[in-house]
Amino acid sequence: MMQALEREQDALWQGLELLEHGQAWFAARLRETQQRQLQLGALGEGFLMDSHSEADAPQLTQIQKVNACLHSVIQKELSKQQKGVTQSTGERVGQAPPGPKGPTRV
Repeated sequence: MMQALEREQDALWQGLELLEHGQAWFAARLRETQQRQLQLGALGEGFLMDSHSEADAPQLTQIQKVNACLHSVIQKELSKQQKGVTQSTGERVGQAPPGPKGPTRV
């Protein structure tokens, strides 16, 4: 039992490290993309309209796949946590929590 918990902890630390590296990578790509937008905007609307879109398509596809996988994992974990809470409090499973619905704008 202790070894299993240690393996899980190691995997979680590795995942956290990967997420930190991934966050830095996403932030750098976001800055690059914003810079390209500013440069293209300064050159005029029609200039090099789709020059990067075809070259970046495989990378965009990979980014979207990673995003979908992360979303799926997070949703599964949230669902498991929510089921555990609702079962322990005796509430109906699937009942929406009280509060505002939809995204909150800050």
